[in-house]
Amino acid sequence: PPLGVAVPTFWVGLILLQLFSFRLHIFPAFGDKGFATVILPAITLAIPTGAVIAQVLTTSLQSTLRSPHVETAYAKGASRWRVQTRHALRLASIPAFTIAGVLVGTLLAGSVVVETVFSRAGVGRLTQTSVMAQDIPVVQGVVVFASLVFVLVNLAVDLFYPLIDPRIIQTKKSHTEKSNTESSTDLEPAHV
Repeated sequence: PPLGVAVPTFWVGLILLQLFSFRLHIFPAFGDKGFATVILPAITLAIPTGAVIAQVLTTSLQSTLRSPHVETAYAKGASRWRVQTRHALRLASIPAFTIAGVLVGTLLAGSVVVETVFSRAGVGRLTQTSVMAQDIPVVQGVVVFASLVFVLVNLAVDLFYPLIDPRIIQTKKSHTEKSNTESSTDLEPAHV
């Protein structure tokens, strides 16, 4: 994963083009006709993003595996597979989902470079040509679109948290009940 984070997206794209298009002739080098033309750009965008998510998930999983509830699950006789998937991985995936939502912005920005390297038409190429032509309304539209996608993806990630860890719902309920109790005691008149 550290290598995937450190390598620039355009360099990954050029290496993939050199290897799989020019040397091995497995995928087309450019264009946007057919499914085969999508594979190399998708891999190019996925490598840096996947590397960051893998680093976060690995660190979180190592921390979760040392937590008391995992040791309790082992003590109750649960198998290693069950403990790692049902207990540890569920909790460790929360930071990974968070960073995945934040990385949507990186994917949108990286699409400009990837679409240029692979000669594909898309939002990134539209942004690049609009900036070069100083077409302000199109640039504004792309910025609004990218912002909307970013906000909706992060909202979906936040709404997905309770499915991973039900304790999040309980925490929200206890904070709501606590704030309601505090506000109702503030409204009661003082007894003299």
